[in-house]
Amino acid sequence: MRALCLRTFLFFAAAILGACGVPSVAGETPNVPPEDEPILLALGEQRTLTFPGMSHAAVGDPSVVDLEELLDSEQVRLTGADEGSTTMLVWKKDGSDRLAYLLKVTAANPGDGAK
Repeated sequence: MRALCLRTFLFFAAAILGACGVPSVAGETPNVPPEDEPILLALGEQRTLTFPGMSHAAVGDPSVVDLEELLDSEQVRLTGADEGSTTMLVWKKDGSDRLAYLLKVTAANPGDGAK
């Protein structure tokens, strides 16, 4: 009985948060990075990006950046796998647009000041 109550609570809490527009992943806000700026990752770093209306995404060199399309179909998780650079393409569901990004992976976290 207790498990049923907990599941019911979680179901309604998720429904209310979804109706309010609260992102489903804590700390994530819908963001579309500018195409003219590279996306910088450190080795092993993961970053989740949201692309409203996304149908599919792919990277040119998966040995540099691992791309995982998340279940909601509008988010991708990028993981810096090896030093280097590659491109990422994001296609829209309505076919109106295809976004292109440069992804760069470095040995040190780009924002930590390490050399």
